Amino acid sequence: MKARAVIELAANVLTIAALAVAAGVGVSTLVRHPANSSRPGLHRGERLQVSGLHLKSGKNLIIALGSKCGFCAASVPFYRQLATSAPSNLTILAAFREDSPTAESFLRSRNLDLQALGGIDFSALKIAGTPAILLVDGNGKLLDFWLGYLTPDVEQEVKRAIGAQKAG
Repeated sequence: MKARAVIELAANVLTIAALAVAAGVGVSTLVRHPANSSRPGLHRGERLQVSGLHLKSGKNLIIALGSKCGFCAASVPFYRQLATSAPSNLTILAAFREDSPTAESFLRSRNLDLQALGGIDFSALKIAGTPAILLVDGNGKLLDFWLGYLTPDVEQEVKRAIGAQKAG
């Protein structure tokens, strides 16, 4: 009976150790491959063609959001910083799968002054989820992108990429 208890304890310890190693590998993979690493279907330099997305000349920052996305809501302070510190040659667009009234309500309820575009086909943007940030030129050429919730370091990377002025 005592030998069985020792074997069960050893098995439990090994299971926990294996889970800890697996979790560590997962975290280190995320750290080594930041949010803007290449993803299947999304590649820098390609041209995105999306109906309803009216790009301006210069650079455009497309922020893909969802009204029920918790990370989108949590990222609003960062998006507000972008809106207030963006250079004049940058247009910031808030793209939503949902209809325009839902998109506008999301932005208005969070006091976020961005142009809302509802009914955007995210598959044409080659993204599967929100939040996502795409930096494109006036012809739709993908210059850079960031997917998912951003760490403070990656937020700084976005600001550098768009040439943001220091806010307040």
